[in-house]
Amino acid sequence: MDGANDQVDSNGLFFGGIFSNSKSKKEVQVPTYKKDVFYNTNHKRRGLAVIFNHENFTIKKLRKRIGTEDDCVKLEATLKSMGFVDVKKYKDLTKKELDAVIGKLSKEDFSDCDCLFIAVLSHGDQGVIYAKDDAYTQNMLIDRFAPDKCPTLAGKPKIYVIQACQGDKCDPGIEVRTVQVDSDADNNNNNNDSIYRLPLYADFLIAYSTIPGYFSWRNPSKGSWYIQALCEELDCHWQDVDFLTILTLVNRRVAVDFESYVPHDHSMDRKKQIPSFLSMLTRILKFTPKTN
Repeated sequence: MDGANDQVDSNGLFFGGIFSNSKSKKEVQVPTYKKDVFYNTNHKRRGLAVIFNHENFTIKKLRKRIGTEDDCVKLEATLKSMGFVDVKKYKDLTKKELDAVIGKLSKEDFSDCDCLFIAVLSHGDQGVIYAKDDAYTQNMLIDRFAPDKCPTLAGKPKIYVIQACQGDKCDPGIEVRTVQVDSDADNNNNNNDSIYRLPLYADFLIAYSTIPGYFSWRNPSKGSWYIQALCEELDCHWQDVDFLTILTLVNRRVAVDFESYVPHDHSMDRKKQIPSFLSMLTRILKFTPKTN
């Protein structure tokens, strides 16, 4: 370091306005040391899991989301198998109702929890998600769980799964042929320090069923491609693989195994989908089984 003051590279936008400015509290307690490589997942409780399930809407342009109940049932079963004893489900909330629930949940004590898990199953567009009666941004889901507002989640992973469209484009895909496959893996060492500073929006993870601008596909009899794949990969690997690796396996499963079947509409037939995730995690998230 040469002693010069640090500067910012900014045009006034940060992740498209996902996060808002917030004042930091002086100090909060965290369950990890500065150099810890893994999150602490040995708390008494796995944590709070919440599913906001939207099937019916009062907005005229939005159709009923047939198949979302299958998603909700599968996701609840998967979360409970992972140790989330407390899975809260909310159906067809208005924007005001959803905001009130988030406010109430953010005031809970998460001291004995590993993490927070929130899933939203709904319609969406670029930059917004739809409640029953109105659109909202994901800020409403995220801001109140930052450590200055919810200190008992400081230093703990806050996981969001967004099953919703992010636009109206279709991905036509492309034929590929395998030529060569290589793989590498690295590990880091672990050291301990007790006092350090964290950004307010560290330890957030947002997993999206698709990428900005594109449709997210759902089958009326089976549920959405993404939630199907997410539940299958979690059921198989949550005890032995870290969470970001699982999300990568979900991306692979959706990208490779799914293709739309709409034979009467060529513009929608044989289309593909690629999920994505935005990680602000600062450690490796690997869940350990609960002994109780």
